[in-house]
Amino acid sequence: MKKKLFVGLIAVFCLALAAAAFAEDREDGQAKAEPQMRKEMVKLKYVRGQDACELLNAYTSRGGRISMSQDANRTNILVLSDTPEIVDKMLSLIKEIDVKPAEMQFMVQILMGSEAGEYKSDETLKNDPVIRELRGVIKYKNFSTLDGTVLRVIEGQMAEAKVGTKGEYSLRLTPKLIRDGAVETIRAEIEFYRPDWAPIAPNQTNPQMINYDLVRTTLMLKPGEKTVVGVSKSDADKGLILIISGKVMK
Repeated sequence: MKKKLFVGLIAVFCLALAAAAFAEDREDGQAKAEPQMRKEMVKLKYVRGQDACELLNAYTSRGGRISMSQDANRTNILVLSDTPEIVDKMLSLIKEIDVKPAEMQFMVQILMGSEAGEYKSDETLKNDPVIRELRGVIKYKNFSTLDGTVLRVIEGQMAEAKVGTKGEYSLRLTPKLIRDGAVETIRAEIEFYRPDWAPIAPNQTNPQMINYDLVRTTLMLKPGEKTVVGVSKSDADKGLILIISGKVMK
C-alpha cells in the first residue's frame, strides 16, 4: 500500500513539473510573438511630415506604427512606435532627410545663333569654351547675347523670370541638390517658353494665352559648371540657345 502511494506521489510530482515546463514554454512563445516595442517622438524642422511618413512606413514591422501631429507652433511631430532596431533605423533616416534646403544661384544666358551675318558674334563669346564646343556640333557661325539674368532659389522651390530683349520669353527653374558623400550635383528642371496669344477660332470670342515650349528638360550639372541646356530654332537660319551655370551658396 505504501509502495503504491509512493508511486502515485512520484507521478503527481512529474505531472506538476511537466505542467510548469509547458507554462514556461508558452510564456516564452508569447514573449517571442510579442517583441518589445519602443516609442520615440521627433520634431521635424525642414522636411514635410507627409513625405517623412511615406518614407518611414516602408520600414515598419507588423506591429509598428507611425503617427503625425502638430504642436501649437504648427511644427510637425512624428511618433514612432516599433522594435528598438527599427526605431533606430528610422531615426537615422530622419537625420539624413531633415536637413536645411540648400540655396543656389544660377547664371542664365540667352544667345542667338545664326548662319548669316544678321547677328554678329559678340567679342566676349569668341573665346568662350562652351561656344567653341557649340561651333563643332551645330551649324551656326555667329553668336550674340540677347539677355542674361541671375536667379537665386531655395532647393525644391521654383524660380521664374522674364528674359529676352523685351521680356518676351519666360524661364522656370526648379533645382534639387544631390549629395553623394563629398560630391554635390545639381538636378535642375527647366522650362523655357514663349507666352503668346493663341489663334482665335471662328466661334471663339475670348482670346487665350498659351505657352509655346522652346526647351523643356531635366539636367544634371556640377556646381560651377556651365552647360548648354538646349537650342530652339526661331527661324530657318537662326535659333535661341539657353546656357546655364549654377552654384551652391554656402
